[in-house]
Amino acid sequence: MKRPIYISVITIIIFILSLQMSRARIVEVASYQEILAACLSALPNDTIIIASGVYTINDRWKLHIDGRPGPVLVKGATGNPEDVVIRGLGVDNDAMGINFELNNCPNWTFESLTAKDSYYHAFKFDLGSKDCTLRNIIMLDNGEGGVKGTSNTAVGIYPDRLLVEDCLIGFTIPTGGNRGNVQGVDGVGVNDWIIRGNTFINVQRNGQPAYACFTKGNSSNTIIENNLFINCLVGASFGGGGSSWNIYRDNNREFEHSNGIIRNNVFIRCTDAAVYINKADNCKVYNNTVFECELTIQLRFPQTSGYVRNNLVLRSPNNPYEEIVRSRDGGVFLAKEGNMAATYTDFVRANGSNKEIDLHLVETSAAIDAGVDVGPDVEYDHNWNPRYAGNAIDVGAYEFGVPASVKLLNRLIDKGIVKIYPNPASEYLAIDFSLASDAHVRLAVYDLSGNEAEILISDLLAAGEHSINWNTANVAAGTYIYKLRAGGKITKTGTIVVER
Repeated sequence: MKRPIYISVITIIIFILSLQMSRARIVEVASYQEILAACLSALPNDTIIIASGVYTINDRWKLHIDGRPGPVLVKGATGNPEDVVIRGLGVDNDAMGINFELNNCPNWTFESLTAKDSYYHAFKFDLGSKDCTLRNIIMLDNGEGGVKGTSNTAVGIYPDRLLVEDCLIGFTIPTGGNRGNVQGVDGVGVNDWIIRGNTFINVQRNGQPAYACFTKGNSSNTIIENNLFINCLVGASFGGGGSSWNIYRDNNREFEHSNGIIRNNVFIRCTDAAVYINKADNCKVYNNTVFECELTIQLRFPQTSGYVRNNLVLRSPNNPYEEIVRSRDGGVFLAKEGNMAATYTDFVRANGSNKEIDLHLVETSAAIDAGVDVGPDVEYDHNWNPRYAGNAIDVGAYEFGVPASVKLLNRLIDKGIVKIYPNPASEYLAIDFSLASDAHVRLAVYDLSGNEAEILISDLLAAGEHSINWNTANVAAGTYIYKLRAGGKITKTGTIVVER
């Protein structure tokens, strides 16, 4: 005799809830109250699409999201971050402190919007808000800066693996912010942050210490790559100004940072150091271009050790005898090779305003083929063109020898993505686009955590029409982000849904 099968009401409810949570929802919002409600009630696999408009927040100190695990995607409707603006009441008005604060909210992605005019930060990631992504975001005039990551050393919970990509971060005035601390991106006790392809501008504090991008407090494995720093006090840093005794990860106070890399960045007229390494162990500083920065590249204190290779430095006229790279107070070079002093004639345009400067190499530059081999640590240049275009790697952020049209970033793509079909997809998907000029194109697909699912193409393509196919049969159902780069510039991003 077969035993009867009993299914409890609770089991059925749990099953129904699990189905609801696994289902991808599209939530369209068009007011601040709707944005708030959608974020506070978000379920895994939600996509929250914000309609074009300016949303001024004057009734809350911050948009606080607590305990809502993702993946969740929050994005502007058009893909242009200027079309969706979420703002406070100004950098000196403390009625709006933080645009978005995530507390124990892993796997959230924010894309293609503006977060500005707050008293403290545009985004703050606390405790277990790990595996999050900020992509194509404008973060301007936030009192202490764009991005903050904080940790709880008492319980050992940290907002690890943040990706900040293709964002504009800083201040609209040259003197920057005026809070007690001013940073563009600031991570305390974090691991595996990637800061990639961003522009940092005017990260200053009236001549006081300010850091455009740094991690500290026993952080590790930070990647700072392919960014542009303009008129910042300190550009990229491991360690920064040092940490208070009680905020070091795992209460380990030996180092501020371990095992990071700063590569392929361009620093224009930093008023202090372009690169500053403070009590950081086993770091790498490779293939950066430093233009008229006061203190170039510095390794400081006996706890600091690093490999410094293939950096191209044009000294500031205000400090013409500064060393290309310098050890201070006992900093240790594990290697110091391939670094070169530049002249103004090395570059396409080395005069004019900060925005007019063009630091691509000219054909006669001594930096061409003059670098030492760093292998897979530097596979691409600042524009995401492959290295080793000649007989050896070039010194600095740009590799000479790629098509000239690649440098004309604003004219490469004619209307970006032309067509995506079918979308949603089940077994395959095609992406059609056109190029106005020859260019190195990189088309990749990411999950909502910012992890690269697949590179569909990374190659030099001729001008004209192109179609790329993606086999979706072997990937998990869900929402993905495609990103098309041409000549190093993000030209189009968007959402792909894979269904079964």
